Amino acid sequence: MMKELIAQFPQQLLEAIESGKNTTISTNDFHPSEVLVAGLGGSGIGAHFAQMLAGRELKIPFIVSNGYILPPFISNHTLFIASSYSGNTEETLECLENAKSTGAKIVCVTSGGKVAGLAQQNNFLLFKIKSGIPAPRAALAYSFIAQLYILHRFNLISGSFINEIQKSAEFLMKEQKGICIKAKKTAALLKNKIIFAYSSDQISPVALRFKQQVNENSKQHCAYNAIPEMNHNELVGWVFPKHIVKNTAVVNIRFEGEHPRTQARFKIIRPLIKKNTSSIIEINAKGSTFCQHVLYLVHYLDWVSYFLALENKIDPAPVEVINYLKNALAKKV
Repeated sequence: MMKELIAQFPQQLLEAIESGKNTTISTNDFHPSEVLVAGLGGSGIGAHFAQMLAGRELKIPFIVSNGYILPPFISNHTLFIASSYSGNTEETLECLENAKSTGAKIVCVTSGGKVAGLAQQNNFLLFKIKSGIPAPRAALAYSFIAQLYILHRFNLISGSFINEIQKSAEFLMKEQKGICIKAKKTAALLKNKIIFAYSSDQISPVALRFKQQVNENSKQHCAYNAIPEMNHNELVGWVFPKHIVKNTAVVNIRFEGEHPRTQARFKIIRPLIKKNTSSIIEINAKGSTFCQHVLYLVHYLDWVSYFLALENKIDPAPVEVINYLKNALAKKV
């Protein structure tokens, strides 16, 4: 199942673009002073991607909340987006309930569930996305593209992302065979390793996505950090405990638009880390635009997580421990 879902990513990008074109939401000339998105896991990552891809145009703060509690600044000047693929994420539902009394402009991004029900009951704006995807993490395209459309509808960004994503999807379709071949080789190098993923701060959501995919698909530990921040703390930690550090693998996630000083930092720290880790793997983006770079890396690394699951001889789809946790929490109500 997960193999097919990952393979469909380029097509999902195109489907999400068409769906967005056909979705209308009434903005009533609302001009927000900030955007706040509540979402977790496979739904929360979509907000980080929307923030990253809109960041070059967006002139107001874009904040992602990954918990139960809304920040105190939320007001009638806030565009609040509740993002939950299933519509039943308890943290997002609590944020949505609490947002009702703030006067914020509320938009719900979901395939259904309680979030859709609350939207209909309270006349919140509703951006329905494709239902029936068995794993929210496989709905990334629908999640972040819906949020880009919302920003566009409120005149916070232009519609240039539409053409950029369409071209990126076509690019990925051409590249997919080669991506799979390389991703399989990369996965073999990561078996039985604790993985550390590093990227520039400009594309840190890509590293976060990889961490999440390795955790859920490969059932394996993976940490992530961004450069330059990593150079101010984590770099010093590459010493102890020696028996664990030696059994790590570093994945450097690179693209040609990095800040020149970030490029220099990657080059300088490589031999420092190499002394202590078993391997450093460099994944370089392909493409001619920032959007293509980002989506190429996402697709490549999603495939790595899939092939790593096969290396671990485990089905990438089930997340039984998360289901157990949800059921246990439900009994605590």
